[in-house]
Amino acid sequence: MIGEVEISDLSPFAAAMALGLLIGSERERSHRDHAQRAGSRTFALVGLCGALCASFGTAVVAAGAVAVVVLLVILVRPEDSDDPGATTALATLSTFLLGALAWEQARLALALAIIVTALLMAKQRIHRIVREVVSADELADALRFGVIAFVVLPVLPDRSFGPSAALNPHRIWLAVVAFVTVSWIGYIAIRAVGPRRGAFVAGFAGGFVSATAATATMAGRHRQGSSLRVSVAAALFASVATFVQLIGVLAVIDPVLAGRMVPSCVIGALGMTAVAAAGIGRECSDPSCDPNPSKEPSTAPVSESEDLISRPPHAFSLRSALLFAAVLTLSSMIGQWVARTVGTGFVVAVAGFTGLADAHAGALAAATVRAQGEIDVTTAGLAVSAAIGANLLVKTVLAFALGGRAFGHRFAISTIPVMVIFTLVTVVVV
Repeated sequence: MIGEVEISDLSPFAAAMALGLLIGSERERSHRDHAQRAGSRTFALVGLCGALCASFGTAVVAAGAVAVVVLLVILVRPEDSDDPGATTALATLSTFLLGALAWEQARLALALAIIVTALLMAKQRIHRIVREVVSADELADALRFGVIAFVVLPVLPDRSFGPSAALNPHRIWLAVVAFVTVSWIGYIAIRAVGPRRGAFVAGFAGGFVSATAATATMAGRHRQGSSLRVSVAAALFASVATFVQLIGVLAVIDPVLAGRMVPSCVIGALGMTAVAAAGIGRECSDPSCDPNPSKEPSTAPVSESEDLISRPPHAFSLRSALLFAAVLTLSSMIGQWVARTVGTGFVVAVAGFTGLADAHAGALAAATVRAQGEIDVTTAGLAVSAAIGANLLVKTVLAFALGGRAFGHRFAISTIPVMVIFTLVTVVVV
């Protein structure tokens, strides 16, 4: 004790001054080439004032905040420098409020102060990203994702209704959010790696956007003269993304089924990866493989479909997301009706039929029926396999139609054994 005051009583004031010093030091360093009215000492005192005001009550904090705003209006003069000081003014007000918060929650106030300081220090990086890296289309996509995830999803009722109680709007839309989120991950991977850094990377990242479209694009590349083995390997890596994505979207609907499907999906992904890597290895060891790394890249024009997968114009398609929700809803209703009126065995056929349009929609329809208790885990696992197999059939047809007989044949003999193993493991494990 110091007199009648305990050391613990001083900790909120010490925290308030510390967070003020932290924020003020960043402001002082960032404006060291300009006249800066508010430095580290000023910010420390502002934080201390916030804690002192909080010790007297909420009304005093409100009055103190008004006083800080008035002082900022008087002291900040944009005409005195090139920097109007808006950020510093807001940082000062934030310091006062964080100092007030430190009176009750010192740790939270210090954590927020660290975040504020990091945000202030990242000025140049943030400006470069916003002005040079992020395009208007990407910003629009981010806003659409925000609407999908944070505006629409919270207002949807989380209850089942409709024919056979098969509709749960919240769960259906949550699956859409998961699907769009994984598509965003794939898009970011494309931006980070670049569309020309290797066919296998482009195929894998493009597979998160649309594995079927990625397969069609790789088939078209081969038709235009690209290497057979590399093109097929890229298409196989797109199918690897399907297995990876499947676990994520299944976990949203039925975590139990997702956990049971992990071994099958891991083996499927590893099998596709091994076959694709073997194809790339054979290509690089082929005598016809160009040994000259300095050879100028081809100036042949890139097709529209090729560019769409190498670097998609959008992170996701809102139309595709809505279509995905519609297909999922319809397939869930059909699966629920079949499970109750015909028998659970036909759910596998329904999932396979739905998988012709979208592998994940068929798989999620089976997961939805399983989560509602209409079928067991084994039947749901078989339905998921049927959906993936049906979608693989569509990819194979596209491979033959767009890539020619050689591409289609190599794609088929590479994927069919992996799919058989995937199904067998599903039967044994699930």
